Amino acid sequence: PRGGEGTSIKTDYLPLGHVRTDPILSQTCLTDHVHTFYGPNVMPRPEVTFEDLVATTDNTGNVEENKSLYWHPTVYKYDQLTGTYTRNEIGQSSAYYIWANED
Repeated sequence: PRGGEGTSIKTDYLPLGHVRTDPILSQTCLTDHVHTFYGPNVMPRPEVTFEDLVATTDNTGNVEENKSLYWHPTVYKYDQLTGTYTRNEIGQSSAYYIWANED
């Protein structure tokens, strides 16, 4: 790459919430598993729209202009003695974007 031109960025996020929804499986109802969400300060329910996301003025990330909503399956720890699952607290999550810088 030429001097001063980057080819990647990293954004960091604090968790926004944990919701029993999966935007890929259904945009109309809750699902049978929980996801942890990051990004625009909206309740990440199935009916959230593009307009809802871009209208936000606050997000949980370190890039104010990024209105993207990120999620992953919520992580649980299993206690073998009691047979119970407890949601594991995640301190932060990061998104990486890498692109080719071709002349």
